[in-house]
Amino acid sequence: MLHISTSSFLTSGLVIAALSAFAIAPVQAQTRVDYQLSMLNVPGSSMVSSQLSPADVASLAYQGLLKDQGIPSYAALSNAYSGGSLTAKDVINAAIAAQRISSSAVQDSAFVSAVDSHLGHLLPD
Repeated sequence: MLHISTSSFLTSGLVIAALSAFAIAPVQAQTRVDYQLSMLNVPGSSMVSSQLSPADVASLAYQGLLKDQGIPSYAALSNAYSGGSLTAKDVINAAIAAQRISSSAVQDSAFVSAVDSHLGHLLPD
């Protein structure tokens, strides 16, 4: 006859429940990130395009969502930006070409300055 104490059974159950929670949490977090990115990744959507903030534009570049327009991502973006071969206007023009923002954004000095600031904060020193 197999004898399992109640406390051993409960401990085993709690360990399994905890491990399950840790396995599910990253999946849910990734789903939320994927959903947020998909909301930014709707080509030609005037509602989304008109609502992108300077931080959103900098994030698009950093995450590689402007690669088709020639903007590098992650470390390559950091190197190009800090080296001066890539500017906030370059990123904005790429976002315009990708139909993410209005073409008037590049003429808005406050928007350009804000994208520049966000790129500076997003990228490691």
